[in-house]
Amino acid sequence: MGAGDLITASVSGANYGYNLMWLLVLSLLIRFVICNIMGRFQIYNNEGHLIVAQMIKGSGIALNWMFGFGSDFIWSVIVVLVSLLIMGRNVYKKLEWVMKGLLAILTVSFIGLAVYSKPDVVGILKGT
Repeated sequence: MGAGDLITASVSGANYGYNLMWLLVLSLLIRFVICNIMGRFQIYNNEGHLIVAQMIKGSGIALNWMFGFGSDFIWSVIVVLVSLLIMGRNVYKKLEWVMKGLLAILTVSFIGLAVYSKPDVVGILKGT
């Protein structure tokens, strides 16, 4: 669950109340299954180099659109160099811990705000 999901869930809650609460739970379960399958496929797939090449190109295009300067190729090269830096300097474990920490902060914030908003538990269970 990311920041976009929190915004979408908040807007949907504001518009529809608790009626769509079940949909959030279902979508998170489906997302877990899909991400798990995709991750395993990428790890065990022997033909992944073409997919990775397309991902690098797509990352370059996305970064060019995001920042509005440079070229797709230059941004793709930057993506490759940063990836090599992360993998080559054994920074990945540190980066993984940073991401876990940020995810923990996001989770605690979400739960804290959920408790702070004092939701109607009976309404949640009824779906109204």
